[in-house]
This record gives sequence, structure tokens and C-alpha cells, in this order.
Amino acid sequence: MRKKLTSIWPLFFGMLLIGLCVGAQGTLISLRAALEGFPNTLTGLIMSAYYLGFLLGAHRGQKVIKRVGHVRTFGALTALSSLCVLLHSLYINPWAWFATRFLTGFAMCGIYLVAESWLNQAADDSNRGKIMSLYMITLLGGILGGQFLLNLADPRSFELFSLISILMSAAAIPILATATPTPVVTPTPSISPLKLFQWAPFGLMGVFLIQMCSAMVFGMAPVYANMVGLGTHQVAWLMAAIVAGALVLQWPLGMLADRFNRRLVATTLTAIAGALALTASLLPTENFILLLVSVGIFGGFALPLYAVFSALVNDYMRPEKIVAASSTILLVGGVGASVGPLVVAPFLDAVGPRGFFWSCAISLFTISLYGLYRMARFPYSARQDVHGMSAQSVGTVGTGLVPPAAVKTETKADINRDDF
Repeated sequence: MRKKLTSIWPLFFGMLLIGLCVGAQGTLISLRAALEGFPNTLTGLIMSAYYLGFLLGAHRGQKVIKRVGHVRTFGALTALSSLCVLLHSLYINPWAWFATRFLTGFAMCGIYLVAESWLNQAADDSNRGKIMSLYMITLLGGILGGQFLLNLADPRSFELFSLISILMSAAAIPILATATPTPVVTPTPSISPLKLFQWAPFGLMGVFLIQMCSAMVFGMAPVYANMVGLGTHQVAWLMAAIVAGALVLQWPLGMLADRFNRRLVATTLTAIAGALALTASLLPTENFILLLVSVGIFGGFALPLYAVFSALVNDYMRPEKIVAASSTILLVGGVGASVGPLVVAPFLDAVGPRGFFWSCAISLFTISLYGLYRMARFPYSARQDVHGMSAQSVGTVGTGLVPPAAVKTETKADINRDDF
């Protein structure tokens, strides 16, 4: 394990810097849009553009990597992302920002594809879970730290955009200079979303709605914070609390879902997360410490659920279908993420800041209610213990991450849809 980490440390260091940029840029763009007086609906559209670009990256990324290689792809896409950050500061226009966010989403998806395929080749079956978990911790740690970059300068100024651009460019240096062999790109099969929904309806609906909720949080929480009168430093702490909660509870919730009936765990956790969202909407925003604690617990229960639902879908796949299913999960999650900011914006306009948490609660309770229906209508019976992909290995489209699609897993059976 130590030898493996020694050979791939440049990738981990580069992705730590990428995480810093992702965390800082997403919050900065949303906050700056609010400070510029952009309508909430238009801000939601700008934040959704990232996920639309991410979808294009998921569709075209592997073809680009296959054509020019991992190292050149990483270098080109970090340069594109760095350029887009600077363009945000030069053109304060919502439609220009829509275009640059779209390009950023495309670039970041390609960067994650490069990193995760590289890691999956470097790992083997005995350490793949540990390496991917360490990768997620590194990336989430970067996203957490990126929130505090907002405290270094006025979000209305040019300095923060310049700093993010510098860090993004620096992230490419260890990757471009490494002598570590790059992986061979192999064609990835596909499964249609409709077919996958027929096989695992609850899991796939959970992926869609959880990613929609995650995009609401990462895209529009700074807008909510601005509406309740929080300053830049407080916005940074608010977003950091959300990410910290997810970082702390990612592993325990994954273990819980691996140890018990996955469908029951997913249904219960979404109900808890929905209740936490409603609770946060009722708390007085004047008590900032209480607000931080509430959103931290909410983020801790809500954001890691993508891992649980991704694993739930893969529970019903034969081993040879896992990679194809992972690609479709990425697609469905990306669609959910792309509509999330657009959904929350009307709630903010109609009912004010509380609409942010209400929209999150509605998506979470919808999943939970559907889970109760599926368990009542299609009990597991004799196949209650079937598990496939570990719920502790995960990527999140909502944060701009992709699932480790190439992870090899084993499952006991390919379950017919009538069994659940």
C-alpha cells in the first residue's frame, strides 16, 4: 500500500489543489452573483451550467483521453478551467458566466475521469477501496479548505479569481512532471437509463434526487446565506460546515449501508436528512453557531447518500455490467444535478430563504416515501442480504466528482426487477 501511494502521490497532490479550486470557485461564483444582484432564477441557471458541461464531459471525456492520453488531457483541461476562472472576473455578465461555467463543468469532468482511471489502474483488488477512499478524503478535504480562501480577499475583487486560477495551473505541474505509467483506455459499455430504472428503480431515483439536492446545496447555499445577511467570512464557514459534515459521516454511513439492509438504510437516512432540512429552516439565523451545527449535521446525512444509492443500483448488476451501470448512474446523477439549482430558485423567490431548505426537504422526503412504497410492494424476502458495490467508495456529481466506474466488485446475483 505504501509503495502504491509513493508512486501516485503527484496525482493526490494535484487533486488536493483541484479540490481547493472547486470548493472556492463554486461558492465564489454563487456569492458574487448574489452580490451583483442577479435574479435567483438566473443564478440557478448559471450554477446549473456547470452540471450541463459535466454531462458533456462524461459523454466525450473518455474519447478525448483515448485520443491524446491522460497527461495531455489533464494539462489541457486544467488550462481551460484556469482560463474560465479569469474570464469570470473580466466579464461580469450572467450569460458570459453561463458559458464559462459550462466549460468549467466539461473540464472538471475530464479531470476527474483522468484521475480516477489512473488510480484504478494503480490499485488492485486488495487496496482499491482504501485508495479510492483516500482519494475522496483528499478531494473533500480540498473542497473544505477551499471555502476559507474566500476570507483572503473581497469577493467583489479580482484577487480571489486570480488565486484560484494560480492554484488550478499549479495542480497540473506534478501530473505533467510525473513518470508514473498512465492507464490504458478501454471502451466502456452502456446501459440505457430506462433499462437501469427497470432493474433498480429506487436506487436510480435516489441517485437523481440526491444529486439534485447536492447541487442545490453547493450551487445555491451561498445565495441563501446572502439572503439571510451573512457576511463573506460567515458564508465560508457555512459551506465549510456542510462539507465537513459530509467528510465526517461519509465512512460511517457507508459502513451502515454495507452492514444492514441497504434499502432500509437508504430510506431511513433520507427521511432523517429531510427532517434535518426542515429543522434548519425553522432555526433563527441570528444564532450563527446554531446554524453552523444544523447545516453541518444536515450535510453529513444528506451528501453521502449518493454512495448508498449508487451501491444500491449496483447490487442488482452482474459483475460484467458494473462498469456500464456506473456510467449510466453518472449520467442520471448529472441530469439531477443540472436541474437542482433551477428548482430551488423559485422557492427562494416565493417564500424567501427558508425555501432553500424546503426544496431540499421535498427531494429527500420524496425518496424516502418511494422507498417505503418499494419495500411494502416488493419485499426482499430470501434475497435480503444481496450486496454489490461498497457504499464507502463514492464520487459525487453534486460536488463535481464522478463515481469510480472502473472499480471491480462482486455480487451474488443479477436480481429480476420483480424481486424488489
